[in-house]
Amino acid sequence: MQKRYQPIAIVAVLLGILGVVGYLTPGSTEQVPTRFLFENAGGKIVFTHKVHAEGYGITCQHCHHESDKPSPKPVACAECHPKHYEEGFAAEHQKVIDRQYCGRCHHVELGRNKFDHDGHEELTSGCLDCHHDSSVEPEPTSCRECHGAQAGEGMPPLRDAVHNRCTSCHEEMFAGKLKGCTSCHGMTENGTAYPACTSCHFDSKKLPIPTRLEAYHQRCINCHREKGAGPYSPQHCSMCHNR
Repeated sequence: MQKRYQPIAIVAVLLGILGVVGYLTPGSTEQVPTRFLFENAGGKIVFTHKVHAEGYGITCQHCHHESDKPSPKPVACAECHPKHYEEGFAAEHQKVIDRQYCGRCHHVELGRNKFDHDGHEELTSGCLDCHHDSSVEPEPTSCRECHGAQAGEGMPPLRDAVHNRCTSCHEEMFAGKLKGCTSCHGMTENGTAYPACTSCHFDSKKLPIPTRLEAYHQRCINCHREKGAGPYSPQHCSMCHNR
């Protein structure tokens, strides 16, 4: 009798194990998240994503503006909009952002230098107008023989060294900032070599994309103001930020 019930007992145990495993294994995530919790210095924010997306009928691309067409997997705001512009962001952002979006920020490439050495030689009183004197180097040599791409101990990088020399004669070019760059550099739109933002955007307040805080506030507040509903003025901060 006992042997006859053994297969049934084994099947029951296996079904029990499968049931426990199925209960403990998390289900697939929803296509539209229900809500997000944002931790920030102004107080925690519980954002009801599903209500905005489905309840209010807001399309994905209205907020996730990386594409003009609906996307099955919209890019999260934080993947493009940094909390701060610092070395960590510069090193890590390219791991999460699709390369097709690179050109939206890195929209200009500094091309080949158009410096005319012979033409400058005719305009100067001598080599030392641009090169160091004998107290630094016995004879005038190429700048890159001492100045590298990166700064060394007491040695400015090549770009800074050359720019400092050029500024003494070409103040009007440097005053023109990005427009003045074309006097010496060829410019390529949407190039593949991506320089640092500050190499073109001299004013840090005018970087190509807003920070995460600015991006959220601009999207949320502007939409609330257009609809005439929800928080959209400094007096309404507590409607989103909870201490």
